[in-house]
Amino acid sequence: MNKNKKFEAGEVFDDYEQFVKAFNDFCEENYHPLIIVNNNKRQITILCRHGYNCPSKSTGQRTKLRYNYLGCGAKISCYKLANSKGIRITNVNLQHNHGISKAAYHSRVAELFSEEKEVLTDLHEANCKVSQICRVFHSKFDGRLSSQKIRNVLKKLVPQTSNDTSQLQTFLKCVEETGGDVFCELDPAGNVAILFLSSYVMKKSFETSHATVVQIGASFDFDKSKYKLCDVCYLNPKTNRSEFCAPAFLSEETATNFRKTFQYFRKICTQPSSIFIVDKDFNEISVLKEVFGRAIILLCYFHVLKYVKNLITTAPVIVEVKSDIMTKFKKMLDAGTEDIYEEHKKDSLTTVKTVQVRVNKKYVSLEDQFINNWDSCKEMWVAYFRKCLATLGDNTNNRIEISFWTLKQSIHVKFPTLPVIEKSIIHLISFCDQRINEEISDSNLKSLKIFDADMDINALNAESSLYLNDRGCILFHKSLKALQSRKDYMTIETDCVREKYEVKEVVYKCSTNSCNGPYACDVTSSDT
Repeated sequence: MNKNKKFEAGEVFDDYEQFVKAFNDFCEENYHPLIIVNNNKRQITILCRHGYNCPSKSTGQRTKLRYNYLGCGAKISCYKLANSKGIRITNVNLQHNHGISKAAYHSRVAELFSEEKEVLTDLHEANCKVSQICRVFHSKFDGRLSSQKIRNVLKKLVPQTSNDTSQLQTFLKCVEETGGDVFCELDPAGNVAILFLSSYVMKKSFETSHATVVQIGASFDFDKSKYKLCDVCYLNPKTNRSEFCAPAFLSEETATNFRKTFQYFRKICTQPSSIFIVDKDFNEISVLKEVFGRAIILLCYFHVLKYVKNLITTAPVIVEVKSDIMTKFKKMLDAGTEDIYEEHKKDSLTTVKTVQVRVNKKYVSLEDQFINNWDSCKEMWVAYFRKCLATLGDNTNNRIEISFWTLKQSIHVKFPTLPVIEKSIIHLISFCDQRINEEISDSNLKSLKIFDADMDINALNAESSLYLNDRGCILFHKSLKALQSRKDYMTIETDCVREKYEVKEVVYKCSTNSCNGPYACDVTSSDT
């Protein structure tokens, strides 16, 4: 429709966007203070907003702008065509009960928009979220602006500063100058594919923790650009809580990006960790085996159960059979010895011999699926194979999942909406450094004193609390109880004869290399 053409009954518009554009042009040219007050599935109603009034708070009424308050009869009615996106004008009444002029139209619109902009600016400066701003506008301006419109207006009122990129560059330069590491990888289009950075505080804390077990995972929803955050989490023995040491922002979760990220992590490790706990992500597992060849990779206990449960759900069998399969799989998962595992495996394979499950949009044998993909890597998920590993009870990825949640909560508190990637990076690194640098009082580290009926164990617990954090006290107490349960199998020999023999002394020098596995060492001997 030509914008100079008046609104008349019977006119048809191709879609809603064309209708709104023509309506706005018509109002601006003819100075009609009209507003769309109803837009449902079938009808569109346009009324005059002349004479709005904001009632006093003392009346007990909710504060709203009352359009059509003076009873102006100007109205335009439209309906939407059933078989298309078109809109037809059915009735046009432009008989206002007040004067219309260019000055009055622009002053009225300017006054209304000025008030809305002022409220928007105040709410944004108060770090209010879009949902909160929307509720304020719904109560004060009668729902004039939707959530999406508020976001669009905020972009114009508070545009993204042009120095975001320069601030990030300055921040990354400061990280490098203070002893941190920054690695960047670009994709063929010239965009950032990987940004890996580890501050000096992160590196130093990870190095002094001597962590033998780390958890690796990836999460999202940290910035507007939808970059994924891949990070390495470990237990800080000084603060007794989880910390990040190698955050990497990835544009895509591909094997290539994971390989580069883990290679960067390998460079900052003075003593590479020997045990990695991951979820059932084949990209991460295959790349970890490639970069850390001798390391032990374990699967998260809960992720294993979740994956198998979802797999069994696709089987076209009754619920009782699915429940039986899941029960037998749990027995294999919790097997304490290899013989018990083999016994439960044999029983499970008999049950699933004829069961089909859906994998990659086609049905395959559950028996073949288990033998090829699970039994072949049983050392990664069966409890028996973790007995001799120093996991300190970490068998899940709960630690890194909670840490990701903590980071997201810090972003929600700091920003009203998801920030741009530059601000997100600066905030996350600063937040992680601040957590590590927080002072922990001695009372927090040495306050746990476990009571036991055995007075000897009770005394040892009290002494251990002076040197260990809460987690160490719990593990120490469990070890004492385990020794106590086996005391009947131990003997103390007191009638030994002390004699001195002259022997040839052999001095052994042992140097460990953690990259060759948790138990590998090179031994040389010399006679003296």
